[in-house]
Amino acid sequence: MTLLKDGVEIKKVEVNNGGAVTLNGNVTFNNGSEAGIKIEGSGGTANVIGVGRTMTVNGSGSGIQMEGSGTGKATVMGLKIVGSGGMGVRVQNETGTMELNKVNVSGFTMGVNAQSGTVKINGESTITVTNSGTGLWVGGTGNASMMGGKIMGSGGGNYGVQGKWDGDGGVD
Repeated sequence: MTLLKDGVEIKKVEVNNGGAVTLNGNVTFNNGSEAGIKIEGSGGTANVIGVGRTMTVNGSGSGIQMEGSGTGKATVMGLKIVGSGGMGVRVQNETGTMELNKVNVSGFTMGVNAQSGTVKINGESTITVTNSGTGLWVGGTGNASMMGGKIMGSGGGNYGVQGKWDGDGGVD
């Protein structure tokens, strides 16, 4: 288990094949093009718990990224993820699942990207789209479901939900 506290300024946290990250205070990641919290591996369960906490991401990297192969599962709970570019949450895990429960994502060019694997957005999660961005993007072999949340936009040129059509009746 990794505990992050108020005022911590770090580059990244990696979770391999399961584990937990608990935010006991607000944190800032100055990570350039790297993910702030990177979950990788081929199995296991990873939890990111940040009830009432804010995770600020400076740079073009993702706030939380899940990658790998296999049936890994990640759950992010009660966290506010704020950025100024890049992606809030990025999932590139062949058959893995990431669940966002009561998570607020804002300030990124792309809120949530489901490139492969599955993203489940639940529990009044909110994605706020700015910077002519996209709230939820589904492509490749990715899947997404959303219950009890919302996608909001401000300004012009924003997309709430966007995907790439493969021409065969599915999303590519």
